Amino acid sequence: MNKFTIGLLAASALCSAGLAVTTVPAAAQYRGDSNFSVSLGDVAFGYSDGYYDNERRWHSWRDDDERIWYEQNHGPTYYQMGRNDERDQFRRDWRDGRRDSWRNSGGDSNFSISLGNVAFGYSDGYYDNNRGWHSWRDDDERIWYQSNYRPTYYHYSRYNDRHQWRRDWRDGRRNDGDVGFSVSLGNVAFGYSDGYYDNNRRWHRWHNVNQRNWYRQHHGQTYYQMRRYRDRDRNRRDWRDGRRNDWQVIGNSNFSISLGNVVFGYSDGYYDNNRRWHTWRNDNERNWYRQNHGQTYYQLSRDRDRDRYRRDWWEGRRNDWREDGASSFSISLGNVVFGYSDGYYDNNRRWHTWRNDNERNWYQQNHGQRYFQMSRDGDRDRNRRDWRDGRRDTWSDDRVPD
Repeated sequence: MNKFTIGLLAASALCSAGLAVTTVPAAAQYRGDSNFSVSLGDVAFGYSDGYYDNERRWHSWRDDDERIWYEQNHGPTYYQMGRNDERDQFRRDWRDGRRDSWRNSGGDSNFSISLGNVAFGYSDGYYDNNRGWHSWRDDDERIWYQSNYRPTYYHYSRYNDRHQWRRDWRDGRRNDGDVGFSVSLGNVAFGYSDGYYDNNRRWHRWHNVNQRNWYRQHHGQTYYQMRRYRDRDRNRRDWRDGRRNDWQVIGNSNFSISLGNVVFGYSDGYYDNNRRWHTWRNDNERNWYRQNHGQTYYQLSRDRDRDRYRRDWWEGRRNDWREDGASSFSISLGNVVFGYSDGYYDNNRRWHTWRNDNERNWYQQNHGQRYFQMSRDGDRDRNRRDWRDGRRDTWSDDRVPD
C-alpha cells in the first residue's frame, strides 16, 4: 500500500492541458479571477471559513472567489461547514497531530496524487518518477487519475504498451519518460528558449524541442523567447540568484492576469471578458495592471466613467467597448509571434491577415519590436523565413525584446 502526497493545480491552467492548472489551463475554469492557484500539496482540505495545508496550518480564504473556486474544483476535499463544526474523527485527529493521515478507509477522495509522483498510468497501475511500479489501490484511484490526467493515462495494461520511449524509460535506458512534457507550475517557475527554472531555483535544459514548444504554447505568460543569460529583468535575475523571494514585479501577491481575463480596469476594480466586476485585491494588483496594461486602465472609478461605449458594453447593450472596434483584437505575445503590414504569424506558424487597420495599428503601437513595416513577401530576413517555413525552431536568433 502506498501513501502519496497530493497534488492539485489550478490554474492554469494549467492542468487540463496535460497538467493540472494548470494548471488547470487557467482560463477555462471559474476562478473569480482571484488567481487562486494552489496545489493539493498545499491544501489538505477546506471548510467554508478556510483550509488546512499539509503542515496542519490553518488559513482563512482570502475572499469568496477562492473558496468558491476550491469548492467547485475540489469538491471531494471541501466541507460545507465551519472547521469548529467538524465531527469527523479522522480529520480532527489529523489536524490535532494524533494521526498521520486524515482520510478514512476508502472512496475516490482517498486518491490524490500529483504529476510529480506519477509519471504515467495504465489500466493496471502506474509508474512513479523513480520508475517504481504501483498497482491501483482500487478502481476509484484509477478512474480519478484517468479523469484528471488523461494525457498521461493509457487504457491498456503496461505489458501491452509498445511505445518505445516509455518502455526504454521504465527499463532505465532513457531519462525523459513520456514524450509528452507534462510539468506543473509547481515545478516550473519560468522558462527560456534554452531551459527553465523550477521553484527551487534549479536550472534545467529542455529535454527536446517538443518540451519547449509545449510549455511555450500552454504557459506563454511565463515563457521568454530568449536565452537565460540575455534576460535583463531585475526581478527574475535577483530571484534566481537568491536575492529575493519572488520573481514577479508585484512580489508575492501572485497577480498574473492576461488581457484575455481583464478587459479594462479602473482605480477601484476591473471587468473581465464575461462583464463581471472585480475589485482589486490590493494596491499592488492595481499598480501592476496600470503599469503593464496602461492602454486599458482608466484613472477613475467605474461610476465616474462617462464613456458611452464602455458603459453600453458592461451593461450588455453592445458587444464591443471600443469606438474603433479594436478591442476585439486582444492578443498576447503568446499568440502573435511577429507581424507585417499585411498580417501576422501565430506560434503555430499559421498566417492571419489583419481584420482591419485598427488591429494592425494596435499591434504596431503596442508591440513595435515585433512589427515589420513591410509585407511578408518583402521580408528578406533569413531567420524569420526559415522559422515560418519550418526549417528552424526560433526566428529571433535570441534577440527578441520582451
